[in-house]
Amino acid sequence: MSVLLKDECECSSEFCGMLYRREKNEWRFSVVVSDVIESRTTLGHTDYRLVVTAVPKNGLELDTRQFSLLTRFKELNKLWSQLGKIHQQLYLHGTFPDFAPARFFKKTEPDTIIERVEGAKRFLNFIFDSDVLCKSRALQQFFEAAEEIAMTHDLTEPIAVTNVAEQSETAQDPSAVTSETPPSDSLDEVN
Repeated sequence: MSVLLKDECECSSEFCGMLYRREKNEWRFSVVVSDVIESRTTLGHTDYRLVVTAVPKNGLELDTRQFSLLTRFKELNKLWSQLGKIHQQLYLHGTFPDFAPARFFKKTEPDTIIERVEGAKRFLNFIFDSDVLCKSRALQQFFEAAEEIAMTHDLTEPIAVTNVAEQSETAQDPSAVTSETPPSDSLDEVN
């Protein structure tokens, strides 16, 4: 059995079909991890809600769509391993991204969860940029359970958080405007 789908007829869902047609530049995909849900079982595990935003290349004819999938780290890690092998075997361009290592202990610690979230975003966004990997059976099977969700809000991460009280004081007193850029000598301390 081939690691790549032969044609779009083999796609099991509408979202998988959109991934398959990625090379035609109909859609651009990006992923965020919108929720992290910790189980309360003895061994414990963490579920990650992936939200994939599909932005149409021609925004006049099609609307932006979002798809959601709840998954665990071990499933993401398995997908990373499978697609890494395909990337290497097919001699595809680009450096395949690193992923968070599997852990038995401290897997629900905040640092581990942050590392896994960042790794998942980096890995999946790399995959969504590859015409070939979007046609892989492994990716198609992973996302066949993805469900379309209503576009309720923008899931992009905020650049900065501002305090509303500070903002209103600044607006009332023009001399209170301050620069958020640290002085150049403090930048040397950071580097």
